[in-house]
Amino acid sequence: MSVTSKHTGPNKHYDPSLDLTNEQRHRFTRVANKAADNRARKQALNKQEHGVVHDPVEEPIKDNRESQPNWLRVIIWSSVIGLLWGWILFMTG
Repeated sequence: MSVTSKHTGPNKHYDPSLDLTNEQRHRFTRVANKAADNRARKQALNKQEHGVVHDPVEEPIKDNRESQPNWLRVIIWSSVIGLLWGWILFMTG
């Protein structure tokens, strides 16, 4: 971590006089409350339109490979690759 000199300039502190006026705060509150009411109304309409419960999620169809044990496939493919490499070594050597 580098060492820097101490900041000696004027610091910008919070100035309440630059904050919102009471009228602006009241207007913001009215607009925010109206937006919240509109969101609640839209959600209520969507629930009535689509129903409370959506279609249930269907279970995926199991693949046939799931019925075979994985270790058997691993042993078979390992032996095939081993035999292939053995044949390659025999033919090149």
